Amino acid sequence: MPISIIALSAVFAFAQAASEAPAVCLRHAVAIAERATSGKVIEAEPQWSQGRSIYEVDVIDGSELRRLVITSTGRIQRNERLMVRNVWSGVVDREERRAIARAGRLSEILAGLERRSGGRAIEASFEVEGDRPLYEVELMTSIGQTTIYLDAVSGTQVLHVPDD
Repeated sequence: MPISIIALSAVFAFAQAASEAPAVCLRHAVAIAERATSGKVIEAEPQWSQGRSIYEVDVIDGSELRRLVITSTGRIQRNERLMVRNVWSGVVDREERRAIARAGRLSEILAGLERRSGGRAIEASFEVEGDRPLYEVELMTSIGQTTIYLDAVSGTQVLHVPDD
């Protein structure tokens, strides 16, 4: 009898976790962060917090670096300032700041990628290679996970790196 109670508890826990599957995908979390700020998203990734799925989205908003925590239902749980310009300007050089300013809205770039690929973005980050601003996107497709590098201005694919 105790084994069946344990098994039933496990089934209930699994069913509860499945029912709490994210209703908001990464692209939507990015769009929520973009609407809540006037900045550019430089990183977005899923996390687990207190047994629930959340998204951490980092945004450069004017003179601030902000982190928004967005729940799986699309609610902004936290919107906190991580650094002000005089601190992050020492971390991000002048060319990177210019590249960030030229970058397109990540939510729109992800929407185009997902439409073209049939996949779903699961993580994204901004980087500069040489003088070219890029978004590195982890994409889940029907054949598995892959990494795509997109021009951060136009959204065009620059490089595709299949994951092993």
